Amino acid sequence: VVFFFDMVISFRTAFPSTDEYAHVIIPRLMFEKYLKTWFVLDLASAVPVNLIVTLVSNGNRAASSSNKILKALRLFRLTKLARIFKLKSYLGRLEVMCGIPPALFDFIFLLSKVIIIAHFLACFWWGMCSVMSPVGQAWFDDSNMVGTSTLRYDATYDQYVWSLYWVIATLTTVGYGDVYSINTNERVLNIFI
Repeated sequence: VVFFFDMVISFRTAFPSTDEYAHVIIPRLMFEKYLKTWFVLDLASAVPVNLIVTLVSNGNRAASSSNKILKALRLFRLTKLARIFKLKSYLGRLEVMCGIPPALFDFIFLLSKVIIIAHFLACFWWGMCSVMSPVGQAWFDDSNMVGTSTLRYDATYDQYVWSLYWVIATLTTVGYGDVYSINTNERVLNIFI
């Protein structure tokens, strides 16, 4: 639904003209520009392939095996990642419109990349440690390390903050040593992080 709504908005989105500081706001031209550029890709990525496969197969095992072509259409979901390419052009325009110095803009962009990577590593570290470590033998079960109680049953926010703290301390320094691995599985995981 969100992608279809995005498509409707994209039909009415102004775009830069050949003049330096002008945008095209004529509805017919905006419509044509979107049809010529991103429409096909956006339409392919917005189609609910899972719903179509479920409706066509109707729970019938023989029908679902003959619908392998429809299941292959799930690859169109990967086209949603192509929307990331739009982001670069939007960021370039934002830099020009806001008058941000290129060095500052590059620094902000680098900082946002580091934050995103730290977020993914924190989620990965918590998730993998909770799966790989036996109950009661993970870093977040050590009450001496994390405070008065274990983190295993604490609020998700607390778990995330501790994991993010470990990632930031590890990425920016050699780690403070107050959060560390306590079993071999966690140590192996930390080698790759």
